[in-house]
Amino acid sequence: TPDNNTNKKPIYLFGCSFAYGALLNDDQTFAYKLSQITGRNVYNFGISGTGLQYFLYMLEYENIEKYLPEPEYIIYLLIDNHLFRLYEYFYTDPTPNKAIRYKIINDKLVLDNPNNILFHFTLFRYLSHKYAEKQYLNAGISYNIDLMVKYFKRIKEISNKKFPNTKMVIIKYEENENSDIYSSEKWEEIEKMGYIVLDSYKLTDNRYHLCRNEYRIPNDVHPNEKAWNILTPLVVKALHL
Repeated sequence: TPDNNTNKKPIYLFGCSFAYGALLNDDQTFAYKLSQITGRNVYNFGISGTGLQYFLYMLEYENIEKYLPEPEYIIYLLIDNHLFRLYEYFYTDPTPNKAIRYKIINDKLVLDNPNNILFHFTLFRYLSHKYAEKQYLNAGISYNIDLMVKYFKRIKEISNKKFPNTKMVIIKYEENENSDIYSSEKWEEIEKMGYIVLDSYKLTDNRYHLCRNEYRIPNDVHPNEKAWNILTPLVVKALHL
């Protein structure tokens, strides 16, 4: 993002390739435009292929509060596929043996880091992916939404300790129309935790479905610059940035 000389507190941005800005130039991304409009430094922690597990891991174990200034806002950009990714291993290092995920033990999220050499092999990673897919489908939408709530609850507990003055924001980015995830009553519970929840479709006064091809990179699912040109000023306005 632009290097802003400002007294305003920064913003941390988390999410997957949508937040990272896959296939876009730096100045076309959400993070860049957010920084440009607000005059704030935006630290983009978006990593392709990750989701809530990586968000939790970064806040819980990477101690970013020790080397970065306290943010006024932490924004998490959520897409539908992040629920599936709750079952997959993610990688904190380019070498795939550092495979990490969280497991539920006694109703608590516990870090599982097998450091398995088998993750070096493409076939094993493929089979692991297919097993995660089976787990996700067998669990069902209701359980998966409840699992998502557990993550947001744990993330909020950690942020309250490490960043007590920081506002936590979730942007529900419309990856697909009529998502069961986004219409769930569980969002009321998430808001009661203290999250500010923004819906990309509602922010546009129900005028723009950003999941449609005109707001995507050609032959790809990722947002194009047009999508961020529409959404970013609306996020800034909603959060009074």
